[in-house]
Amino acid sequence: MLVITGRITMLGLSRWTEKGGSYRSIQRFYHSILLRRDAPDRGAVIRVGDLTLDPAHHAVERAGRRIDLTSKEFALIEYLMRNANLLITREMAEAHVWSYDYDGASNVVDVYIRRLRRKIDDPFEVKLLETVRGAGYRLSKPLVPVSGS
Repeated sequence: MLVITGRITMLGLSRWTEKGGSYRSIQRFYHSILLRRDAPDRGAVIRVGDLTLDPAHHAVERAGRRIDLTSKEFALIEYLMRNANLLITREMAEAHVWSYDYDGASNVVDVYIRRLRRKIDDPFEVKLLETVRGAGYRLSKPLVPVSGS
């Protein structure tokens, strides 16, 4: 049995890997615990402008219109909404949504942002997803009130 404390000792890590456990599995587990600590209520409905996400029902709406998303699209938009107006780098998004180390050659985050834009931004006049060139992405709260908010 491996006990995760505030730090993972090299001796404990060696014993874990000798018994067939991988360092990466420890990292993922430890990372998931860190993400849960002091986390806001994960069941609460999140709103950014006229975009609404209900984690309990795995539902997303914009201006009252239901938007169907895959599980990865849902995880990415939830992460962006929980961090609205903050810059999210590709590395941050990949680590949070895909839970593995970022590969600089990968464009998975860019692909999923494009998919989200098609579903969440393109059909609407007010755009919420913003590209910060050379840095990452931001889900921006609209400066002007959106009707229905």
